[in-house]
Amino acid sequence: MEHDPADWFCRIRSSRKRVVPCSIQWLKRLRPALFRQDLIALFDLLQQQRIKPLIALRFPLAEARQAHELLGKGGVTGKIVLVRQRVVA
Repeated sequence: MEHDPADWFCRIRSSRKRVVPCSIQWLKRLRPALFRQDLIALFDLLQQQRIKPLIALRFPLAEARQAHELLGKGGVTGKIVLVRQRVVA
């Protein structure tokens, strides 16, 4: 059974619960110490493998334009990651 996001929002409003959006840019700019604490905690969780980022696609840095175009089209679930090519000597 699919859930309608509008229905969920209406139930939240009718129950008088607060919905507080989070903006990482806002946090970094206005509360840098709190941002730094959150970032350290996030990297710690990543290192412990308690969280795993959802990566949709990886592109070589040389294909950054294609990655950006794909991002602009939308519909991508997860992150698009740019990776540098390894230099083999």
